[in-house]
Amino acid sequence: MAVILVAVFTIAGMTQGTAAPAPTEQLFKEQCAPCHAGGGNIVNPKMPLKGAPLLTTFAAFLSQVRKPQPPMPTFSPSQISDGQAQKLYDYILKQNKDGWK
Repeated sequence: MAVILVAVFTIAGMTQGTAAPAPTEQLFKEQCAPCHAGGGNIVNPKMPLKGAPLLTTFAAFLSQVRKPQPPMPTFSPSQISDGQAQKLYDYILKQNKDGWK
């Protein structure tokens, strides 16, 4: 019986080693990375996320998310909530600080 329990917990522990990306990282990958991978901007390379003025405050970032300059799509609160936008903002600031690893 003890051997079976050890085997079950060992197998369960092995599956936990392949964790999915954090929800905010996943949201960035799905909604932002197609154009902003690595903090860049494939549509307008002169306006990357790295050092972008829209990152000086969360309010400026949220305004860009809600009412962006074309060709960036608009993201409504039902697509990206204000809470998710705050987490994306924090994630982008951290990535800028850490060098987009």
